[in-house]
Amino acid sequence: MFDIKEKRKRVEILRILYIPLSSHIISQPHSNNRQGYVAPEILTGTPYDESADMWSVGVILYILLGGYPPFIDDNQRKLFRKIRKGEYEFHEEYWGPVSEDAKNLISNLLCVKASRRLTAREALQSNWISKATDESLEKNDMGANLIEMR
Repeated sequence: MFDIKEKRKRVEILRILYIPLSSHIISQPHSNNRQGYVAPEILTGTPYDESADMWSVGVILYILLGGYPPFIDDNQRKLFRKIRKGEYEFHEEYWGPVSEDAKNLISNLLCVKASRRLTAREALQSNWISKATDESLEKNDMGANLIEMR
């Protein structure tokens, strides 16, 4: 378990990463870019709770680590179909250097069935978050992903 200083440090890092990313995405000309964050249960009109937010966390994490959104399509109907079915993949070109623990966390956040999706507490206890050290994170070269994000 992290002490309070470590938790605050990680929150600050995410905040620093998220702000430039969100302004970059919002400035994109296609409105479908923002619609890719919506959880499947919202699209189907099913009652939803905070698990819908955890879906969005999975989308954001996917973008941060992969450099592009998990659900992309210029056609809104096709985009929503991909989201409802959970159709995404980890392309080796961008996801090769990303750990299996990170991919497992994303997969468990982008779970179509909300009752199977990780809660915030469970996500924080995932191997990728709970076992990460500064040294292990420094070993990862995410250069290609950052270029793709731009």
